[in-house]
Amino acid sequence: MSIKDRIKEMTPNQINKIILDNLEIYSNEWGNSSAIHNKNNDYSFFERFVRTKKRILEIGSGVGFSTLKLIQMGHHVVSIEDNPFCLEKTFEKVSSASYKIEKVVRGSLNVNNTSYSVIYSKVQNELKDNNLLIEGNVIDDNELLEWLRSLEKFDAVVCWLIATHPISEIRYGYQDFQQNIYKTELLTKLLKDSSDYLDLNGYFHIVERTHYPRSEEEKELLINSYLKIVDLSKFEILDCEFRKMVGGDFQGGVRLEITNISGNDPGKIEHAFISLLLRKVITD
Repeated sequence: MSIKDRIKEMTPNQINKIILDNLEIYSNEWGNSSAIHNKNNDYSFFERFVRTKKRILEIGSGVGFSTLKLIQMGHHVVSIEDNPFCLEKTFEKVSSASYKIEKVVRGSLNVNNTSYSVIYSKVQNELKDNNLLIEGNVIDDNELLEWLRSLEKFDAVVCWLIATHPISEIRYGYQDFQQNIYKTELLTKLLKDSSDYLDLNGYFHIVERTHYPRSEEEKELLINSYLKIVDLSKFEILDCEFRKMVGGDFQGGVRLEITNISGNDPGKIEHAFISLLLRKVITD
């Protein structure tokens, strides 16, 4: 039974509990997955593409491995995370490594018997030299978007392994739970509105899960599956690389939803990352 069907006969308090339970479960599962990515030095591989950029806007902190890597390498980071459990784990991870980061909690659940939304308070924080971890979501958080527009533009935006929790099915009105719908919606909005927060010549770096291409034809098809959401009059492609993933669906981790154009059984393909580095060449 889908989550939508399960909540129809529940009280708001029961729905609230299911939402929070799902968010916490997701944070634990992503913690397991990202710990293995960290052990395999995946975040070091991702970071080298933006090594020369100082001010970084990170979309999705996860449980903090990526955020910590960016800070350790000397970047000034503003990280946006909509899962409050992931937000807290990121704050603890960065702080326990003796780096300073300010945490901004702003969301409150608004629940009815068919869906829920998150009401976000206005962002009051001034962005100085501190690293900032903000609860929010670029899809439907207008207060956050307004605040981002008020800032000096960033040198780079990173979207590394974007994913979401199954409860997003009822938050965004999806017919069923599909991570790729959420990822496409989020990336499309970020790229479309990039002039609001990304400097001219700034980098937009996407890392996603896919399968390792077995031919040049497959490689081209995979690259084009991402480029279809990119306005190539505004962005230049600087680099596109594939990196084989050590392992696939990690035990106790988040179920991977990958881009598979091979036609092969998902259980038989070789998992990989695709890294797509774009440079902003025109501002609106």
